[in-house]
Formats: sequence, structure tokens, C-alpha cells
Amino acid sequence: ARMARRVTDRLGLPEPYLLLTSDYHMFRAQRVFEHFGMDVIPCPIPDASKRGVSYFGRWPAFLDLAAETAKIAVYQGRGWLAKPQ
Repeated sequence: ARMARRVTDRLGLPEPYLLLTSDYHMFRAQRVFEHFGMDVIPCPIPDASKRGVSYFGRWPAFLDLAAETAKIAVYQGRGWLAKPQ
């Protein structure tokens, strides 16, 4: 997000920006971009929800969600997440 902010400022690109990332990562990604003052439009791409439909995809999807939850806690603790609007 920090590097994206530098690029968008240097190029003079107007806000809002379309933020594309996986469904389970969108919560953290959106708040990090907002923390850096970027107005984003979230556009989550089905990933964990799509993999969770299949029996063999559920465990890997669960592990990804657990890891993302831990990352959210770390980012929150370090103050890297914007407050929800």
C-alpha cells in the first residue's frame, strides 16, 4: 500500500482505486490501503469461499483463514489498519 501510494501520487492517478484481492484477504487489504490515505473500492475475488465448497479444499481454505486472522491481529496491534468507516 505504501508503494502503491507513491506510484499513484507520482502518476497523478485519481481516486478511488479498484482494490482486487482474494475474498479472505480483503478486510485487511482494504484497511491497510485506507491507513495510507487511499480511497479504494473493494472488489473481492472468490478464493476461500470457492475452495470451501469442495471437500478437499476445505482444510487448505481453513488454514488460509486462520493465518489471515492472525495477520489481522498483528496488523491491528501495530496500528497498520484504518478504523472501519
